[in-house]
Amino acid sequence: FWFVLAGLVVAALIAGLIADAFVGLRRQEPTYAGLMETRQRLQRCTATLSVILVAAIGATSWLQRSLEAAAVGSYPREIVFSYGLYFTALLLVVYLPATAEFYRAAGWLVDAKFPMPEFDKDQAEKRGALQEELGITKTDALQAAVATLSPIIGAVLSMALGKD
Repeated sequence: FWFVLAGLVVAALIAGLIADAFVGLRRQEPTYAGLMETRQRLQRCTATLSVILVAAIGATSWLQRSLEAAAVGSYPREIVFSYGLYFTALLLVVYLPATAEFYRAAGWLVDAKFPMPEFDKDQAEKRGALQEELGITKTDALQAAVATLSPIIGAVLSMALGKD
C-alpha cells in the first residue's frame, strides 16, 4: 500500500514538473533553445522517476525475499511484478503526453526551417542534423521506451534474480 501511495505522490510531483516545462510550448511558437531546455527537463524528470520507481520495486522484492527467508509471513512473489506493472503504467501516463507534445513542437520547428517538399540534399542533411540535435530520431525514441519501461524491466529482473 505504501509503495503505491509513494508512487502516486512522486508521479504527481514529477508530472507537475513536466507539465510546467510544456506550458511554454503550447502558448508560443517553439524555439530551438526552448525545445532543448524542455528536452533536458523531460529527460531529467523521467530518469529521476524511473530510478525512484525501480528502487521501490527493488525494496518490495527485498521485503518479499526477507519475509520468505525468515518464515515470518507470506508475501506473494507476483506482487513484485504487479508493482512493476503498476509503476510502468504510471510512468506511461505521465511520459506519453509530454513526449507527444515535445515531438509535435520539435517536428513543427524542423518543418518550419526545412520544409519537406522543397529541399535539396544539403537541406536534407541539415534537417536530419536538427532532428538529431532535438532528439526526435528513432534511436532517441527507443532509448525513451527503455527508460519508460524500466519499472517492469526491474521487476522482472528482480524476480528472476530472486529465484532459488
